[in-house]
Amino acid sequence: FLEAPIKVAGDIWLAKGMKLAANGAVMRTSVLGIPNFFDLPKTIQQTIDACKVTHVDPRCQASCIAVTVAISKMLQGETDIEQIIFDAYQEASKVISEKEYKSLTNDDLEDVEEIVSQNLNQLKQHLYSNIKDLFLSDQPKIGYTYKCAGAGFAALRLNNFESALTKIILQAGDADTNGAVAGALLGCK
Repeated sequence: FLEAPIKVAGDIWLAKGMKLAANGAVMRTSVLGIPNFFDLPKTIQQTIDACKVTHVDPRCQASCIAVTVAISKMLQGETDIEQIIFDAYQEASKVISEKEYKSLTNDDLEDVEEIVSQNLNQLKQHLYSNIKDLFLSDQPKIGYTYKCAGAGFAALRLNNFESALTKIILQAGDADTNGAVAGALLGCK
């Protein structure tokens, strides 16, 4: 791992049947929306690089990008929340691609078009969901990266920091991680 962390993360992801799409990276990379908020391409690349150290799944990368792009946009002065979410989705959706999946699987993946389509639809659904529709306490998917990102964006659409964060946490599930991402986004609002 110390010599090739992305390769090791990729090997584990492949060995587990490409099903690992946990939320740890989306919480960990939220801060990357801040240092270079004025340079979106640099922010996105740094986000991808940090995410892939432990979470190579394109869904994880997309969740991380959505959050850091939203933070960057708010720090740039954007105040229209729906525009921020639209921009975050547009940038995040770029890593949910046939090219990315094929590079991670050495071109050894059937039904890649269907996988990409499903994952893009799920990303959009989660970024535009309200808190209750995310089913944050639904086992066994409480740690799913899209749920965590969705929780942050659902909170972002609410007006009051404390109330929004409380609503996220009271949904249970992976409340600490969901709350951390919601807090990161709300803190920039």
